[in-house]
Amino acid sequence: MTNQLKHLGFHRIKPCNTLHNFIDSYWFIDAFQPANTVCNEYLHPDGGFGLIFNFGNTLSFDNKTNKEMCFFDGTNTKTRRLGLSGHINAIGIRFKPSAAHAFLPVSLSDLKNETISLPDAGLKHLSNLHHILATYTNLKDKTQALDKAMFNCFDISNKPTAIAIQALRIIKNNRGLLPVEKIVQQLGINQRKLERLFNSQIGMTPVEYSKTIRTKHARTSLKQLTMSYQDIQFNLGYFDQPHFIKQFKSVVGITPGQYRQRFIK
Repeated sequence: MTNQLKHLGFHRIKPCNTLHNFIDSYWFIDAFQPANTVCNEYLHPDGGFGLIFNFGNTLSFDNKTNKEMCFFDGTNTKTRRLGLSGHINAIGIRFKPSAAHAFLPVSLSDLKNETISLPDAGLKHLSNLHHILATYTNLKDKTQALDKAMFNCFDISNKPTAIAIQALRIIKNNRGLLPVEKIVQQLGINQRKLERLFNSQIGMTPVEYSKTIRTKHARTSLKQLTMSYQDIQFNLGYFDQPHFIKQFKSVVGITPGQYRQRFIK
């Protein structure tokens, strides 16, 4: 979701400086949809995790209703469709890639492409935060409550390894184009070790994260409406257009042409 979602009363706020390395942002939505209508928003994968507190009508993910008032959204390898209807009132915490490793007592790969309740994620104690947030009426107080709760929940000693952080940086800096063989050469480790680290500390494989980053750059270029499909394909290292279309659709669920059409007025 983006800052352009004014119709949803959407706000994104950064956490306190102490949590900056773990949390990307807190987000808030508060709005009403007309009766018998559903607003669909698309959640694109970025390697991060989400924690959601719902105070309004039931939310749905890919047409599947989620009746939980507090739930954890694991790392995703594909775009998901969030269905919003009636009274929309929710608060979310967006963790940076690998940050949830210092927050959850389970291997992150167990939560890939899963939406689960807080008790199933080992976070039953955070259910009280839903009640605390409901008592506040302004964003400042809610943000401070989130900062306090998150600060007390992180196990700093369980932070991701330096190798995992370096690998994330290499993949991101190379726009997801660098083969895994080149990444492990730079890190001085073997491929199996890197894959184990990613599964436990990021929640997806290095190939899946690279694919996510590559597709993210493709989406950014498509939204700009100035680059041709051929230029985007070339800049992102796809050897032909069918390959570009196939990989983009495998993540986003639609073709690059269909995605671009959303931004043509």
